[in-house]
Amino acid sequence: MNTDSAAIKHEEPDNRKDEQVEEDLPGRSIDKLEIKRIVRKLDTLPSVPAVATEILNVFSKEDPDLDKVIKLIEADQAITMKLLKLVNSAYFGFRNPVTSVSRAVALLGLTQLRSVLLSVTVSESLLKPLRRKTLKGQEDLWKHSLGCAVWSELIAETVDEELKTDAFVGGLLHDVGKLILEECFPEKYELVDKRCQDEHEPWFIAEKEILGIDHTTVGKWLAAKWNLPRTLIQTIWLHHQPLSALLDLDFVINKKLIAIVSLSNMLAHEIMADSLSVLQSAPELEEVLDFLGISAQQLEELKITVGKRYSERTTVLDIKYQDEISFYYEALQRANKKLAELASKGAEYAALAKVNHDLRLLHGLNLELARVQDPEEVLDRIADVLSTELNEEEGVIYYLSKSDKKLLGRYWKSGDKPETIEADLDEDLNPVEVQISGLSDQFNNLISTCHARFMDIADDNDKLTRLQYCKPYLIIPMVKEFSLLGEIFLYKAGAEPSELLTPSMLEIYKYLASIAATSLWKIELVTEIEETAESLIRALSKNGELLQQLTRSSKRYEDLFENSNDAIILHRTDGEILRANRKTVDLLGYTQEQLKNQSLRIIFPDEISDR
Repeated sequence: MNTDSAAIKHEEPDNRKDEQVEEDLPGRSIDKLEIKRIVRKLDTLPSVPAVATEILNVFSKEDPDLDKVIKLIEADQAITMKLLKLVNSAYFGFRNPVTSVSRAVALLGLTQLRSVLLSVTVSESLLKPLRRKTLKGQEDLWKHSLGCAVWSELIAETVDEELKTDAFVGGLLHDVGKLILEECFPEKYELVDKRCQDEHEPWFIAEKEILGIDHTTVGKWLAAKWNLPRTLIQTIWLHHQPLSALLDLDFVINKKLIAIVSLSNMLAHEIMADSLSVLQSAPELEEVLDFLGISAQQLEELKITVGKRYSERTTVLDIKYQDEISFYYEALQRANKKLAELASKGAEYAALAKVNHDLRLLHGLNLELARVQDPEEVLDRIADVLSTELNEEEGVIYYLSKSDKKLLGRYWKSGDKPETIEADLDEDLNPVEVQISGLSDQFNNLISTCHARFMDIADDNDKLTRLQYCKPYLIIPMVKEFSLLGEIFLYKAGAEPSELLTPSMLEIYKYLASIAATSLWKIELVTEIEETAESLIRALSKNGELLQQLTRSSKRYEDLFENSNDAIILHRTDGEILRANRKTVDLLGYTQEQLKNQSLRIIFPDEISDR
């Protein structure tokens, strides 16, 4: 049977492959005591009942034994009651009441039975005990979970019918980690809730920043404790991952299933109007729709049906029944409230959207420049981004090239093609006689005094980020290793410093300057390494030539020593013989080995003693 089929395969979770990827926990670090608190809470939860395990196991087979299924259902009163309640709901619309399990099985058929029974089993055996053990007042969370499950089911019916049940259950369970976090850290979780409501920050990001861990990781642990199949464990764990990151994870079993639940999570928040952070997910939502092959028309058709399907499935989680009209009316009320908030913060969200766009732009630029090896190309790209993407009408970017002793730069104005600028540098890398046509003497003087202005900043940390305003120029330094590599000048005529840029845009420009500085510094470093390597190669080559000359000289000396017509003996000052040439050996009648053990005092006693 295909592991991606509708039936949930019951298997021991194997997280070894998942452990190849560390959970990404930006923000503060979670300490060991907090992890232990979460683990203890997980340990207090009841294990999955044997009947539920058996039901999951039976449905993992291609041809399940229906008689065995009936007996298993009848052995669990809670599952029996929930199944009959669901079968008699408006969702199925049977004319006569269904009062027995066998009758329900016969009416539903294998496909619907599998879907209904697995939903009931998960609800009764996993979620209901969990709801009893955790805090009250979480009705909104369960409504969202059901909304996500319904959306997941509808989308699966559109893109891959076989994933229908897995998608519904994945949607139902995707946020279970929130229950554990709220139970373990009630006060801190209130801060998470407040930040999400006040700042419209995505929930999992607020969790990471405040708690040091998010609900997807804790949900993964809980799913593993429940022995859910790895497809569902991964869905719970990865449903907030961007599609681009998800597609790069080789260990993921079913990326389509995770994409369905991820999309459904966004759509449930959107249509139920319970979170404004979904507005920040619009670009990602489009990517997932494209990946799943869902058109705009199909999406609109699904939005029309989701309310009816939701009202029909409230029985699954024992949520107070809402008919279709009530579902949309309640969502409309929430939407009106959120829209009122949006109206008061419209400018803020427009700015946030722009910052988000600019950050994505700079992230891509950073990756692009990491491969560039020419400083001229870096200057071209930065100037292009400033003029065409960030809409700076006039400005200059320049770089102090240590290797070339040159100031290299670009000047742009009113959308014209950037102009190349260049000047010589002295030994201290100070620009010499900077005269750039079209720019004021003030500008040329500012460039000439760049190091002096930079050194005037006393605090080294401030040098990394300090912006200067020399009317009409906003000057952003490009700094690496506390050294000035260059600057970005933006022409801001008629503006006061406080009116130049918002704090968020100032951070964008600092980030851009940091990207430029890092790219130029890397190129400079590579150039230095290459020059050092070339110098070393030349030195090694020269040493090799000297070694060859020495070897040849040594050989000539050896030949002269051995073949001399004179007897030659090499000895120490005390007379110990080190070596003798061939003529000496012939005259004295000793071998080389014998001579090495002799002394001149023994061989020539008279001559030595006389001396």
